[in-house]
This record gives sequence, C-alpha cells and structure tokens, in this order.
Amino acid sequence: MLNLFRITLEKVKKDVALPSKLMNGGRHLSRKEMEKLKQIKPGDNVDKKMRSFFLPSYDGANIEIDGNKV
Repeated sequence: MLNLFRITLEKVKKDVALPSKLMNGGRHLSRKEMEKLKQIKPGDNVDKKMRSFFLPSYDGANIEIDGNKV
C-alpha cells in the first residue's frame, strides 16, 4: 500500500492524469430523498435497512412514532 501511495504521489507531482472510470448505473440522491429512504415503513426488511444506513456520526434508519423519529 505504501508503494502504491508513493507511485500515486509521483504522478500527482508530475501532473499526470490519474485513471478514472465512468459510473454505470446508480444515481445521486438529494438529502431529502436520502432521508425519505431512511424511514422504516411497514413491510420493510428492518435488519437490511438498519445495516444499509449505518454510518457512525450520522443519523441512521428511523421510524416515526407519534410524530417523533426514533
């Protein structure tokens, strides 16, 4: 890994264009769309949704009970 870092750093210093790949499929989501997807609805696979949105320091999946996010 250290060797790869050194090679990359040399390319950056020489202003060599680093390789990139075009993204096939997928799409970008707005914050509003992402927050809507985090809500647990009846029929959702709760375990899968919890894992999908687990990222420490950010709010994860949630459910609304009596108007409060839990």
